[in-house]
Amino acid sequence: MSIDGGGIRGVIPARILYYLEERLQEVVGEGARISDYFDLFAGTSSGGILTCTYLLPNELGRPKMTALESLNLYKEHGFEIFGSTLFDRFKRGFGYIDERYSSEGLERVLESYFGDLKLSELIRPCMVTAYNLVKRRAFFFGSFKASKNRNKDFYVRDVARATSAAPTYFEPALIHSQTGKQFELIDGGVFANNPALCAYSEAVQTDFSEMMKNPEKPRYPNSDEILLVSLGTGTSIKPYYHADLKDKGYAGWMRPLIDILRSSNSETVDYQLKLIFNCLKKRSEDTNYYRLEPMLPSKVHSEMDKAKPSNVEALEQVALDCIYQQSEMLDEIVQKLVDNE
Repeated sequence: MSIDGGGIRGVIPARILYYLEERLQEVVGEGARISDYFDLFAGTSSGGILTCTYLLPNELGRPKMTALESLNLYKEHGFEIFGSTLFDRFKRGFGYIDERYSSEGLERVLESYFGDLKLSELIRPCMVTAYNLVKRRAFFFGSFKASKNRNKDFYVRDVARATSAAPTYFEPALIHSQTGKQFELIDGGVFANNPALCAYSEAVQTDFSEMMKNPEKPRYPNSDEILLVSLGTGTSIKPYYHADLKDKGYAGWMRPLIDILRSSNSETVDYQLKLIFNCLKKRSEDTNYYRLEPMLPSKVHSEMDKAKPSNVEALEQVALDCIYQQSEMLDEIVQKLVDNE
């Protein structure tokens, strides 16, 4: 399972996963959870936060949160994360001279959900992206690696804070591993807003039988042995014209460039995975790569920080429309998950 970044647009994959969990419960029983049916989760930014929520353990080692509760994180706390007064925005230069938002609201929400839980304590293997500002390279949080090495183990709240530290929106994350080593990180969306190819690369070099203590799981699987479901946070069809951007400097290009980089990354990863899974030209039931990425209608604000209730509701409706339009694909995914469990 791979989940894109997108700020408040995380409502879209969260709502789709809530539907998938409901369908699984209809087939196998009400105790089913989405985390029971995927051996590896990957997420960037809001997708990284969602990944962590699905893998929280309760006192019995079962998933603590339902997919509905994960969705409600955005519906109930989105404005707490992205909310600010006009005076606050003015003091921060509306994002041009300081980060657009204080990180206090985000950190407060993450603390309330994750507490002092460690990455190594999550109930399934996962990979969450970030970018190391000091080493100038991609950084991957991994729960399995964390269980083997305390220097790679972090509080889950810090993992979520780092992967969602979107430049210009929040200040970079300054966090420490369980051994006290310091890391300065930002949102993994700067290089992998769609982390599906990173997830695939991780999967093909993983001995799942050893990692999950299950001899029936594959060792270093290939594409024929992998079912990959990739969820986007909605594609914006906002065009940029020559007249809009000519003679623009840094300030004029900043927002369009971030938007372009994020969407183009997701599109490129989708293209590459279609080649790998041999489904570029036509989809068939034999294909094990599924990408759900709904188009965002013009009435929906595509900015990642538009967390007013009306826009959150509109984003959820986008997800519901996608579920309706892709119901056959989603039912196919559910059947394959159940058949391979």
